[in-house]
Amino acid sequence: MLNFFKSLFGKNITNEKIVQPTEETVMSNNAVNAIDNNRVGPVMRSGDVAQAAIEAAKMDNPDKDISIEDKVAYIRISTDHELILTQESMEECLGRQFKMNEIEINLASFAGQIDVDSKRVRFYFNLTV
Repeated sequence: MLNFFKSLFGKNITNEKIVQPTEETVMSNNAVNAIDNNRVGPVMRSGDVAQAAIEAAKMDNPDKDISIEDKVAYIRISTDHELILTQESMEECLGRQFKMNEIEINLASFAGQIDVDSKRVRFYFNLTV
């Protein structure tokens, strides 16, 4: 069989064994990554609501380092442990009335856990390792 692949792909094919990660290794690495990665926040479709959410995140979380990743089609807004967006700040940034369910309409995904009510959206991370 090895000779067949050598004939198709060239002489650089070796008979080295590829080591697959075990379930224990994967679970162990996931636990380590969960502890190191406490980033939370929304991933939103690009548009006026996402742009307002960027500004609102900075207003509502003044002591946090807010990270913005603009991927053209979507925008990822994140920070460590907890991120809050309030209706008041969204309305101020948009210059119009805003219902919090508009966040959900524009939400493609999110990191962490989410808690939504009529006045705010809270993205948070509870460590349970």
